Amino acid sequence: MNTIGQDFDRHAASIRAGFAMMSPEPQRQRFNHNITMTEPASEPVTEPAESTDQRVLRESGILGKYDLRFSGLADVTKLTGDILTKKDKARLAELQVALDRLASEIDIAARATLNPYKIVAAAPLGELPSDEAMAVGIAGDEGRLFRKKTAKAAAVRFFEEECRPLVLGIYGKAAAILEAAILERHKAEQAAFEKFSMTYYDDDSETIYRPSPGLIRMAARRRQLLDSEIPPSSPPSLRSAFSGIVDF
Repeated sequence: MNTIGQDFDRHAASIRAGFAMMSPEPQRQRFNHNITMTEPASEPVTEPAESTDQRVLRESGILGKYDLRFSGLADVTKLTGDILTKKDKARLAELQVALDRLASEIDIAARATLNPYKIVAAAPLGELPSDEAMAVGIAGDEGRLFRKKTAKAAAVRFFEEECRPLVLGIYGKAAAILEAAILERHKAEQAAFEKFSMTYYDDDSETIYRPSPGLIRMAARRRQLLDSEIPPSSPPSLRSAFSGIVDF
């Protein structure tokens, strides 16, 4: 081969090498016949949690959507008359006495006299006011507010630690009684509606049974009990917590 041909071959080889550097061929991987193909694991499908509203309606057999959280609450004390034992009533009365005492402390703190002339007028004639009355007057509005908040904090702590567990236990018993009562009333209402429909409605009428407002209020009360919702009150009170639920 002459010199021109050799130069041409070297030039062509140089061009091929340049293109190879700019766009290298992908590396070929050997196929492994022993690899087992597996399908990607599917994520587990989680069902949405059932709300207490849905549970109460389902267990009662009530069809339709009702917002039990904003419905009126039934007074069910006639159904729960035998729920409390003598021991329960005695314990509740004891706790309520303590709560009443703490409530009176809150009231006294809120009405503490600060005016010097009123403090003197409340003291025995010819004697100075007590050291406690003097201290309250000297502390002024800030001291009165502090004493009130302290008494309220003591009442809240007492209720949370001593009363709440007992209240929730009774709520659970009342909810169980109410479940049976709701189911019985629902069946009675349906039977009455069907009998009424057979007498007064034609076969072509599209009237359907709807639960009475009283039944919905009973369901709303059961939802409150299952959710352990103690009605807020200030100061805390067992009478308020059991209002419309049990008498003690």
